[in-house]
Amino acid sequence: MNETDTSARLARSLHFFGRITANLSHEMNNVVTIIGEVSGLLDDLLLLAEKGRPLDTEKLKSLSENIKRQTRRGKALITEMNFLGHSIDEPLRQVDLNLVAGHIASLVRRIVERKGGALDLRRFDGPVMAVCNPFDLLQSMFWCLDMALEAGAVSEPICIATLVGGPGPCVSIRSTGFEHGDMDRATLSHVGMLLTEAGGTVSSMVDDGGRRVIQLQFPPVAQDAAPAP
Repeated sequence: MNETDTSARLARSLHFFGRITANLSHEMNNVVTIIGEVSGLLDDLLLLAEKGRPLDTEKLKSLSENIKRQTRRGKALITEMNFLGHSIDEPLRQVDLNLVAGHIASLVRRIVERKGGALDLRRFDGPVMAVCNPFDLLQSMFWCLDMALEAGAVSEPICIATLVGGPGPCVSIRSTGFEHGDMDRATLSHVGMLLTEAGGTVSSMVDDGGRRVIQLQFPPVAQDAAPAP
């Protein structure tokens, strides 16, 4: 890889990281804002109680449930931030593609929804082990999803599926947004470069329903290989 390619890869990696962290921080800010608003309502109830008005227990229950709901949401966001941060711990390691697909779906769901799209996550019933760079895999799926959204005409949910086949484990992304003549070749080339280190490849094909599918394919994992913790 020459210096120009290295700089381009770094720039796109930073772009990916920036978009994901900006989205997560926006969502976390929403959580904090809602909890702050609920706290203000609790203060109002306590002030009224101090003035002699009976506490509205049903209102208290409702506010308590709202705090619990936002706390769960906040913890889920922190889990995604933690996975993203630790995805760069090792250049290559064995991971379950089901796990990584689940994380990318959680990381980008709101981005997709804000652009009028939706996600359909279909994970293989059982582990789909592959040796790869988790950060590069997250990027690869993100850029494919972004390409589908930018192409427009997403008339049905974008499907992310994990598969185990003869060639090896893979992730497929299917969308009506992928138009045959409008595929972003530069993005596909970048995704291919991200997968090269792990021996992976990217390909584009048309399924039986006439929808274009992008496949991220990895070599089979040795049966006696132990998964990384």
